[in-house]
Amino acid sequence: MLGIAGIGLIAVDTVQTEIIATDRKLEKDISFMCNLQSKVNMLVAHPESGEICTSLEKFAESCRYSDPVSSKATKEIEQELSNIVDELQRAVIDNDTLGTLSLCRKAEAMLKERNRICKVSKR
Repeated sequence: MLGIAGIGLIAVDTVQTEIIATDRKLEKDISFMCNLQSKVNMLVAHPESGEICTSLEKFAESCRYSDPVSSKATKEIEQELSNIVDELQRAVIDNDTLGTLSLCRKAEAMLKERNRICKVSKR
């Protein structure tokens, strides 16, 4: 009876270790989208122009409903998307309406492509 209890404790410990490792991996895999959403949500409150605000809100909504899990296949496009969002931040701060609208459309297209890659890589 004591031997069975010992085996049970070892099994529970092994399962617990595996669950913790999986949680850490998942946490790393969603960090890009969490950071992106945070950056974009901060931008939405910044502009005074209605047209810019509408465009940023649409992009923020797309980010919110985007696939949160990153993979090796998405790393390159995520880097490009991060660069575009950095440019977008500068354009919003500089009140560059045309630049902001252009970068929002570009970021939106890249996000759609990232979601397509995520969908394909899960098959």
